Amino acid sequence: MAAIGNKVKPRGGIGLAARDVEFLLTNYTSQNYFDATTQSAFAIVTIKPGEPEAPIFGGRRIGAGTYHIWYDDPQSTRYKLETINKYGVLGAGSWALGQEILSIWDFYSDVLNK
Repeated sequence: MAAIGNKVKPRGGIGLAARDVEFLLTNYTSQNYFDATTQSAFAIVTIKPGEPEAPIFGGRRIGAGTYHIWYDDPQSTRYKLETINKYGVLGAGSWALGQEILSIWDFYSDVLNK
């Protein structure tokens, strides 16, 4: 299970750290959704012309445009971790340590220690 599987897809797609997603959702116009079938969160974020470019992981920046972002939020993370318990899987992995939002570890502790 990837704890972070974020993609911005204006022209091809790039990876994002969880803190990048949080920054984009907080600082730009966004519409947030949750797909109950796939248990996945996604958002459409718009950076308007004239707004500052958004800094993202790796020193990159993204500018004006509309971005479709799929990411793990608390609900999708909890579902994935509960699936681990449901099937007796012996552990969980994450895409890259240090790119997560620190509160994510509360879910690991709460769900996996049942």
